[in-house]
Amino acid sequence: LRNTTNRTIDISYWTINASEDIYFGFPPETLIYPGQCFLAVDHLSDAYKTANFVLNSSNDYRYPRIGFRNANFYLELRDSKGNVMDKVGDGSIPFFGGISSSKVYSMERKANFGDGTKKENWYKCNSSKGGTYVSENHNEKTICTPGEPNSSE
Repeated sequence: LRNTTNRTIDISYWTINASEDIYFGFPPETLIYPGQCFLAVDHLSDAYKTANFVLNSSNDYRYPRIGFRNANFYLELRDSKGNVMDKVGDGSIPFFGGISSSKVYSMERKANFGDGTKKENWYKCNSSKGGTYVSENHNEKTICTPGEPNSSE
């Protein structure tokens, strides 16, 4: 998540919903400061050095997981009152990213932050390796820039 405003955004109790029955929420006192990014991950594997929010820190299958599908991809960011604040995807396969030549690429939003359900507002991360938050032993195969400015279009 990226705060593009000049004010702090309190995302306490906000949720990211993948469907009516798949969602996760942010705990109290979760803030994103002006111009800052917020990285949420399923669990801390050896692929990432750190994150702002870890859903399943023990990586235990008995606990909630972030399991977004490569089919029917659609996410909603909802505030604490249930209002939809942003949307990503159109319910089909992700617009960009995924696995290519044994590397995993992220999908990045264009600088205009247009409608997240439209393909023309996204592109595949085109960095040559993973960013600062990606661990050294994964930065050749996990191509993303979480918590940093997006790669150039």
